Amino acid sequence: MASFNITFQANTTGDHTVAYRIYNNDAPGTSIASFNYDTLTVSVTVPGTQVVNITVPANLYCVPVTYTGYVIADCLDQTDGTGDGIPDAASTFTVTLDQQVDPCIFHEITCAQVPIDTLTLVSGGSGYAGTETIVIDAPTAPGGVQATATPTFGTGSVTGMSRSGGGTGYLGAGPYTVTPVLTTGGYPPTTGTGLTIDVVITAGIVTSAIINTPGNADFVAADSQLTINPADVGGIGLGSECLLVISPTAGWKDELYSINLTDPGSGYEGVPSVVMNPESGDPAIFLAPVMGTQPLDLSAYNCATVDGNNDTYNIELGDAVSICASRASILGISSVFDAVEIEQCHCKECIRYFVSNPTGSPLKATIQTCWDGTDGANPIQTITVTIPAATVDQELGCGILDSIVLEDPINMTITTAACII
Repeated sequence: MASFNITFQANTTGDHTVAYRIYNNDAPGTSIASFNYDTLTVSVTVPGTQVVNITVPANLYCVPVTYTGYVIADCLDQTDGTGDGIPDAASTFTVTLDQQVDPCIFHEITCAQVPIDTLTLVSGGSGYAGTETIVIDAPTAPGGVQATATPTFGTGSVTGMSRSGGGTGYLGAGPYTVTPVLTTGGYPPTTGTGLTIDVVITAGIVTSAIINTPGNADFVAADSQLTINPADVGGIGLGSECLLVISPTAGWKDELYSINLTDPGSGYEGVPSVVMNPESGDPAIFLAPVMGTQPLDLSAYNCATVDGNNDTYNIELGDAVSICASRASILGISSVFDAVEIEQCHCKECIRYFVSNPTGSPLKATIQTCWDGTDGANPIQTITVTIPAATVDQELGCGILDSIVLEDPINMTITTAACII
C-alpha cells in the first residue's frame, strides 16, 4: 500500500470531491465513468488550504506509479465540456510515486560447503605394514577442517580353505596331515606359519583337504594360493598339483580390512580424494566419498510470516533453493551457503503449484505465497505442506514463481497452472 497528499485551496465551505486514477490506466472515453476515477469527499468547514491524504493500492517496488486527478467543490458546475472526464471548473493535479526499494529480494541459495558423510572401502590392497595412515584431501574453503579416518588392518588368521582343483596322479593314499606350500616355488608361506591340513587322496586325486591347525595370525594376501608338497603325500606321477585357496577371518595381515570415519571435516567444496599407500604391493581402493548435506531453515531467511511448520531442508553440495528473503536476514546465513540476489520478490509472477509424491513415505514441500500489492494485511508467507505417500497432484495453492522447495527433488514432481483470480 502507498499514499500521497493533495493540497488544494478551498474558497468555500461544504463538500469537495477529490478524484484520482492511475495515469493512462484506461482507454479514453466520453464520460467520467469510462475513466474509472476513485473519489472521496472532503467536507470543508473553514475555507483555505486543505490537505488530503489518499491511500492507494499501488505496488511501488517494480515501477514508479503516476496518479492524475482533480478537485472540485460540489457546489460548482460539474459540466465536462471537453469530454476528458474532468469537470471544466475543477483543478487538476499529477502525482508520481517514486519506485521504492523492495525489502523482499528473491535469492538463490546454493550449498557450497559440506562435510564427508560416508567412506567406503572397495579393495583392501596388499603390502601394508600396519602403520600406514589414510590421507583425505584437505578442504578448500577457508577455515575448513580436514576429515580423518582410522584404518583397521587384517588379523591374518586363517579360518577357511577350499579346493579349486584336486590334482591328479598322487601316489599315496593317506590320510595325511601336512603343511601346505606356495604354488609359486613350493615354499611355505614366509610370514604365516603353523598352518596344517588333513588330506585324503582317492584314486590319485585329493578329494578332501581341511584345516587341522590354523597356525599364527601373520598370513598375508600372497599366502592365499597353496598346494600340497607331493613328497609329503607319497609322491606324484604324471599328474597335476592340487590347488588350495585359504581365506582369513578378518582380512590378511598386510591388507586394509575396514575404515572408520573419525572426523567428517568441514568446508569441502568438492569431493576429496582418499589414499593410503602401502610399503609394497597394491594400494587399497576407495569409492569416492559420499558428501554430506547442510540444513537450511527457510523460516530464518524470509521477509514475511511463516506457518510454524518444519521448514528445514537438508541441501546437498551444489544444489540450490530459491526463496524471498530480506537482505538483513540473508546477512546472517551460514558461510556454507552462497546467496545471490536475483530480483525483487514483489515483481515476480504468481503460479499455482501441484506436487506429486510417488514414494512410500510422506514428504514435505514449501512455497512462498504471492502478494499482489492490494492487501497489506496479507504479505508474502512461507508455507510448508506435508504430501502423503503415493499422492498425485496435491494442490499447494498460488506461490511465487520458482519459490517451491521439495524434500525429495529427485522423486517428487511439480506441475503448475495459472492462478485463479
